Amino acid sequence: MQEAHIYVGINGAGKSFKLGKIAKKALRLNRPVVAVSMSLNDKFPPNFKKRPYNFMGIKQGRSVYRKAIEDALIACNREEHPVQINTLLKILSYAGYDERIGFLVRGFDWSFESRFESESFTNNLSKDAVDNIFSLCLAYRRIHNENDSENLHWVTHYSKFGSQSVLDIESRFGEVPSGEILSELLKHKALLKKLKIIKDIRLFFEKENLNRKLFAINEMSSGELSLISTAFFLSHTLKDGGMLLIDEPENSLHPEWQLAYISRIKDLFPYTDYQFHIATHSPLIISGAQKEENTLIHRFDGSRFKEIDSTSKNIEDALIDQFGIITPKNNALSERCIEIINSVIDKKISKKEAIEKVSQFKNSSYEETQKQFLQSVQELIRDEV
Repeated sequence: MQEAHIYVGINGAGKSFKLGKIAKKALRLNRPVVAVSMSLNDKFPPNFKKRPYNFMGIKQGRSVYRKAIEDALIACNREEHPVQINTLLKILSYAGYDERIGFLVRGFDWSFESRFESESFTNNLSKDAVDNIFSLCLAYRRIHNENDSENLHWVTHYSKFGSQSVLDIESRFGEVPSGEILSELLKHKALLKKLKIIKDIRLFFEKENLNRKLFAINEMSSGELSLISTAFFLSHTLKDGGMLLIDEPENSLHPEWQLAYISRIKDLFPYTDYQFHIATHSPLIISGAQKEENTLIHRFDGSRFKEIDSTSKNIEDALIDQFGIITPKNNALSERCIEIINSVIDKKISKKEAIEKVSQFKNSSYEETQKQFLQSVQELIRDEV
């Protein structure tokens, strides 16, 4: 990753407009752009003809999550820059799921050979394509139990033997499904359904800490689905020299995931050289970003976005001013309390006004020791100043 730029401000400050402007400028320069929006009001272009542009947004509908996950799995088997299955499994781990992917092929036709005798089928595809589909069906039948209606298979690795013949079933797929067979099944799902060889393919994920409870994509929480599908989408679209723009990623995300959002993105794609721009009104994302190197925070000052000096005090000031949030061990808070006390001593404000200001800090704090400190400040103002 090159630099990460984070744009903060209240709603209406123009964060989404800023990202949209950055995206359009980069695309005009023919720079690869990946844009993700968890907001219905983003300003990203829906498409950009003949430009290297990939967009994922909730305004595309709930099916966008399933498509992002399936496309990433399909990309595990592409010739150039294939997605690493280990990256996808790591994403699942971050979201609290086991590092494996289950799939269920519904309605598999055990006697599929007759389908390939149809001239309408063979005439519409090249011989290589027919051979590839046929070998895929043979390979899947090797692991398919005709008497088991569930037939749930688990993928924990990826194996590929490149130049070997597509008909070399023994070495190409083996007895246990790898990421390659799942990738090929998903790639040809529409055709397999059209030929009535299968009815559908369903994906499943599992949580060991919930007694290995299974979750289909539509059974995940909105936060889990957002986190997993976004990361899967990035895995097959993010490129060296590209630009990643994310608008309001915090929507539906658990606070813990918000806090680690920037670091997790960096960790998942450590060898990809790209520039990162993010718009947020989440104080937790800002707090997490404070710990990251090469991360610049831009704060809306009423007319434009201005870079904040990346010292702890300035970030803490921004959290208080923009969001009304006070983080633990906040040095800026101590300085503001001293300023309030001095203002009372200099008779610039009354004790009542000073105590009310400290009360606002107290209500914004979520750490008990800090609240006790602020209570002591109020008592000091009331009794000693």
